Amino acid sequence: MIKVFLILIAGNLNSCSSSDEQVLRQEFELPAKAQLVMIESYPKSLVREGLKIDAIFEFSSSDFDAYREKVEQDSHWKPLPLSRSFLMKITGVRRKVESLKRSYELRGEPIPEPGSIYNPTEEQLLGQWKENLPLDVKNGFYRCLTAGDNIMYASKVSCSQKPGDLNDFMLAVLDLDNKTLRVKVHTAY
Repeated sequence: MIKVFLILIAGNLNSCSSSDEQVLRQEFELPAKAQLVMIESYPKSLVREGLKIDAIFEFSSSDFDAYREKVEQDSHWKPLPLSRSFLMKITGVRRKVESLKRSYELRGEPIPEPGSIYNPTEEQLLGQWKENLPLDVKNGFYRCLTAGDNIMYASKVSCSQKPGDLNDFMLAVLDLDNKTLRVKVHTAY
């Protein structure tokens, strides 16, 4: 019985990665020949709360040229770099700082000094995000999608269409120099 359960769990973990790959391919209209060279996802279970996915797809030269041409003609794709205000929107940094301050006020405790581990500044939080987003690409395009909840299966719109901070996003960065597409998925629910 336990052996069967473990086999089922292992099968579900593999199917999550495969399913995640298919969703990303569909959302960003990737050619079938684009090769998935890396995918990391958390959690590695069917429960997808707090979902984080990082995936890299590589193209052959001819497939890349065709995909690049399509991207350049699509108004949803924007040239890099991402603006600071856009980063603040997708990461919810401002909301996090305000929430921390409010929690201290509600408990009647003094707010720790800005910049401390207990009260990080917007810049500190944004710096943490910059380490986890594909922002090192200088020559390329990006596209961001959001659903509000259930990012993998609900209908999505452009991140810029939603007012305020986002609960979830799919950020795709097309690297023109390395001929890759990196996709970062993040949920805050």
